Amino acid sequence: MDYLQYRKPIFNVISDRVLNNPDKIAVELNGQTLTYRKLEELSDRLASYIIAHYPQSQGGRVAVYLQADVMLPVVLLGIMKSGCAYVPLSYFHPPERIKSIINDSAAFLMISTQELIKEKHLGKYNIQHLDITNRQIFNSDYSVKFPELNGNELAYILYTSGSTGIPKGVAIEHACLNYYVHWFNQELWEKTRPVLPLTSSLSFAAAVAQLYAPLLRGDTLHMLPDQILHQPDMLCRWFAQVPGAALYCVPTVWDEILRYYQSAGDQGSLALPKTLYLSGEPVPAELKARTFAQSPGMRVFNLYGPTETTANGSYAELKALAPVTIGQAIAGSEIMILDEDGQPVADGETGEICIIGPGVARGYWHRKDLTRQRFFEAGHFRGHRTGDLGQIVDGQLICLGRKDHQIKIGGVRIEPGETEAVLLNYPGVTQAVVKTTGGPGGQTQLVAYLVQPETQATVRELRNFLRAYLPDVMIPAHFIYISQLPKLPNGKLDSKRLPAPCPLRPQLGYDCEVAQNDLERELIDIWEEVLQFSGLGSKDNFFDLGGSSLQAMKIRQLIRLRLYCNIDYGLFAEHPTPRELATIVPYYSCDDEDEPAEDGQGESRDHPALSAGAGSSERGALLSSQQRYFITLDQISAEPATYQIPFKMSVKGEADIDGLIDSLQQVLRANPVLRSRFDLDEELCFEGAYRVEEIAVRRHSASMVPGPLSGLSDHDLLALLPPCQMDLEETPLIQIDLISDECSDHVFVIRVHHAVFDHDSIALFYQQFIRQYRRILAGDASTLPAESVTYADYSHWQQMHQPGDEAQEKAFWRHTLQDYVRHGADASGFQVYGDQEGPYTEQVLTSAVTAHIHQAARAQQTSPFVLMLTAFNRLLEQETPYRQVPVGIPVSTRMQYEPSSLTGCFVNLITYFDPADATEPLMTRLTKNKRRIYALMDHLSLPYDAVIQESRQAEIESQVRVPVGFNFLSAMPAAENVGECQFTVKAMNADYVRFDLALTVNDGKEMSLTLHYRPGLFSRQQIDVLLDKYQMMLVRL
Repeated sequence: MDYLQYRKPIFNVISDRVLNNPDKIAVELNGQTLTYRKLEELSDRLASYIIAHYPQSQGGRVAVYLQADVMLPVVLLGIMKSGCAYVPLSYFHPPERIKSIINDSAAFLMISTQELIKEKHLGKYNIQHLDITNRQIFNSDYSVKFPELNGNELAYILYTSGSTGIPKGVAIEHACLNYYVHWFNQELWEKTRPVLPLTSSLSFAAAVAQLYAPLLRGDTLHMLPDQILHQPDMLCRWFAQVPGAALYCVPTVWDEILRYYQSAGDQGSLALPKTLYLSGEPVPAELKARTFAQSPGMRVFNLYGPTETTANGSYAELKALAPVTIGQAIAGSEIMILDEDGQPVADGETGEICIIGPGVARGYWHRKDLTRQRFFEAGHFRGHRTGDLGQIVDGQLICLGRKDHQIKIGGVRIEPGETEAVLLNYPGVTQAVVKTTGGPGGQTQLVAYLVQPETQATVRELRNFLRAYLPDVMIPAHFIYISQLPKLPNGKLDSKRLPAPCPLRPQLGYDCEVAQNDLERELIDIWEEVLQFSGLGSKDNFFDLGGSSLQAMKIRQLIRLRLYCNIDYGLFAEHPTPRELATIVPYYSCDDEDEPAEDGQGESRDHPALSAGAGSSERGALLSSQQRYFITLDQISAEPATYQIPFKMSVKGEADIDGLIDSLQQVLRANPVLRSRFDLDEELCFEGAYRVEEIAVRRHSASMVPGPLSGLSDHDLLALLPPCQMDLEETPLIQIDLISDECSDHVFVIRVHHAVFDHDSIALFYQQFIRQYRRILAGDASTLPAESVTYADYSHWQQMHQPGDEAQEKAFWRHTLQDYVRHGADASGFQVYGDQEGPYTEQVLTSAVTAHIHQAARAQQTSPFVLMLTAFNRLLEQETPYRQVPVGIPVSTRMQYEPSSLTGCFVNLITYFDPADATEPLMTRLTKNKRRIYALMDHLSLPYDAVIQESRQAEIESQVRVPVGFNFLSAMPAAENVGECQFTVKAMNADYVRFDLALTVNDGKEMSLTLHYRPGLFSRQQIDVLLDKYQMMLVRL
């Protein structure tokens, strides 16, 4: 291939096609077309306009921000004809990156549309704008002379991520572009002569061949809509309409498309491409095998090369029975494998891959030092050090990963890809990535990220599987399950957004002891999974690690599921370390009748995920006991808003408002329970009955706010907003309001009906929202994946699972309630009120007082919940008339179900009574209460309305009703910085009361205490005194 004949600019070659066939369609998108004659005419006029209006900027840079549009090639060719170079900008670039690219490239003009300029706030950048929809640009004649170019001038600058966080511009000359596109057409395209559509963003090197190759041949450039690679249904339908088409994408994207096609029910209207070009990241052998198994006749090409080589420097055609390689250098180029001294290595030895040829870029724009490091002169051509390690085996080039990502652990060189390959052989694991992280004492450890849509394997199962294939040094210390791998806009893995492993073991005042046997190791794994720490030891105390009552419930559930052992709360509290539990677990194994029950199909009812989808039906799902309870309360309440849960998400900083709203919509889409409609006559719930678009975000200006947004109390903020009217059968059960000021303060106020939501769901909602917004800022167009199990599945599981326990549960609660009465419980003297509006008072404890409470709980081998409930009962005895009344405690039951990360309502109310004895020391009372409370927590499955029914049958309903409430709420997620913004979330207090007096404790680094009260029974002054005395009681513990 004589590259010298391809030095002239590419637009001159395309202009020649006009002479051959001027009326042929040059560009097509969604039925819109441009002929070659029109393409030439419009691009000439744009070039003339630029030269006439910006005479001092010849050879300058022009930024381009356009969506998929037939005018895109007009703009690019027009810019290059004017002697300027274009600089692509894309929808996935966050504002700061756009600003950085504009400043670094010193672009004098941005070409876009008026709609995009307004929608994307492009007008705020210090640059002139040209609206391409302004037809005056193309209707005027300018007498100008186009510059003569020799091929050494810049064609475009493509910005890629820099290791310092600052994007670096790769400067591509006309000769590089012409050489590469001619090579693609003459050598690669000729093998199958496919129709290759433009699916990539202009900001990626992959777009070069897709955009210019058909125009250079005189064929039609088929453009597909933006983000089509993330809409496999639309893409596969297009392939069905265009037989013999090709696709150019990264392996990660192809994997998603292939999986979609394989899972699609109706493949008659779908098709896969006949030719596949993969580039950008390694091709897994497993993906290659699945590809050929699905389409044996597909031609698959593996293209290798960074943006610094225009697009590619080598390629290989992959075969079903041959190993994956990146082949040989493209015609006209050369590949060398060099050692650290820059000398060639022998075949089979490892070195850095260097590409030499006419496609190598000029260097990095305004980065001379970096250009000298990565580029070098090699005769008539330039060379580029890729930073990738490789070797040549049997004449084929093999890429071994990044040079700067070599891993050594204990002096042993580790190849993460080998561990990934073994993990992909584990049943159900669809994707695996292995990275490094810091371990104890600064040691390097491996962490594996796994996508396993169905039942997730335990850590022990994974380790045992890996030990059969790998040495211990290659087995990850951490295994993290994620719903999908985070991706960059080009489909490559975005390593920066992989979640960090759990925090390391805190300082506990005693040494970390390793497990002595497999049982201890299994229990430590359970400890780490539930308590979210890594590196725990066999003597690490559950309470020393800050374990809560709900976490104790989860640990006991996992012990039952994995070790077939029933450990009650009391036994667990007395043996709160893995080593102590390991001594008693063998003696409490489930007998046959206690083992997890199975249904008629042999599926475990203790493992609901195994029957995912069982509760989903177009006819609606049966109500869960929680839904029945809160629907009943809603219907009989004079103030239905009492059963709405309000919370707020605050965003401080320059945010992408459209991105925030889109993130909210993705959360709604991924959680159909939030879009439920109820049929009260049939007692059915229809999840996803409302479309996301039917749940509008009501926007308000902060001008309605008297003062800064952040200074508003919950009461004042809710009072500013329109009332929230929800009808279980007629309206969505979630309402979203957004209040924004003109600068950088935004607050989302979200109100959700309790029948589809609970307090723990706030954190789940917020975390999904944050995760999706990070995706948007990173340019990842993938949607938030829905849980494989829905709340309807939980309702179905509850119907199947709980009847077997009902008799036992009823007997327990009947005996417990009668025992309360025998010990003096009597609430019959207190009037029964309906729900009503009522005030509240909130106090925030200092971090020191909060730490003291947690420390006191650990010292007593209990949780803050149990300690603060005991103290609250003492407060009732000493300071209120409610000395001998039961207390209602809302308790989360989500730990009984797997997955416990499901959005929905998982709350039951339990009745607790602590006989008054003013002479008994508080700590003595606490010791007695631990077992009593733990026993109650073991009996959460019977719905509260059934407990009430038991009290009626025993004729003690008035004595054991609950005029007082105590609610211990889990901590909200900590503030997070995303992009240029800080995000926080807070559960809000509303002016409604369900009890005469109710204490709500919000856990966190600084606990908050909130007392709701009926205004006719207490004064604000009395409530302030109660809170002060309660806090003093806690401090004295």
